[in-house]
Amino acid sequence: GKSFLPTLAVGPDGTALAAWTENVGSNLFTVVTCDFRGGDWNANLNTPKPGNDSSDRNPRVALDGTGRGFLIWEQAAATGEVSSIWTQRYDGTWSTASVATLEFYTADDAYTPSIALNETGAGTATWLQTTPSGPTLWARRFDGTNWRDPEMIAMGSSIEWDPIPEVAIDPAGTSVVIWSQALPTNYNVRAVRHVAGAATWEAPLALETNNLITTAASDYAGPVVGMDRDGNAIALWRKKTASGRVLVQTSRLAATATAWTPVNGSALHDDGTHTAFVVDLAVSRNGTALAAWYYGVEFDIWASVYR
Repeated sequence: GKSFLPTLAVGPDGTALAAWTENVGSNLFTVVTCDFRGGDWNANLNTPKPGNDSSDRNPRVALDGTGRGFLIWEQAAATGEVSSIWTQRYDGTWSTASVATLEFYTADDAYTPSIALNETGAGTATWLQTTPSGPTLWARRFDGTNWRDPEMIAMGSSIEWDPIPEVAIDPAGTSVVIWSQALPTNYNVRAVRHVAGAATWEAPLALETNNLITTAASDYAGPVVGMDRDGNAIALWRKKTASGRVLVQTSRLAATATAWTPVNGSALHDDGTHTAFVVDLAVSRNGTALAAWYYGVEFDIWASVYR
């Protein structure tokens, strides 16, 4: 069948997990995974839950420092039911017994999950939840052994779901979640942090208030985030200016800071002519960051390094 939406995670020990959505026939979409361990990809593919409809699956994978990890995806438990967030544990092999739903609210759809793990096995998973009053953003933290209770970390109309909210975690277990949200009409980037050891998440912070991105098909902020070993976070996103073009924007949240700086972010690059698309970011534990994107029309890949 046709395969799409691939995702990949590589751990410090060289273990890799790949996941994708596959049309297995009759328009049934199924999540499929494969693991790389000991120098080769496993010939036996893993299918955690057979497909029962043609809805999105949005699989994500993450690994800790010892080659243990998780798969996370969205799927209805049975045909005609609401979509739930599912996980499966990887510990050298995929555990069939570990396949389970992550969220508790079952009255409406849960969708667009994301997950991050740190070196010691702590992690944070996020997803969007439909409610009668609009979408809400939820998180559930993993302490290395057990999942803690789900926590609602943001609410309000028009939280952007495509691209999905993203999460990063540092070695100590501090997490940052980033997304874009219509406030009140244009989409501005927001983020929320949970400091390791704290009882609750901090209040959401606005990274900007002047992004002119709307609901047009080519308009999306698509923010991404990464963290270094000291708990500093770097964000990257698309920002539409008065010129009508969309630029690559960046901002930083220091570990001890209470606001992202600079205010409204700063343009990482502007070629003066084209709109930037599909931004991506990787942040190493030593604080080096690599940003990548392309400009419409020319389609060359651009990159910038932060040291």
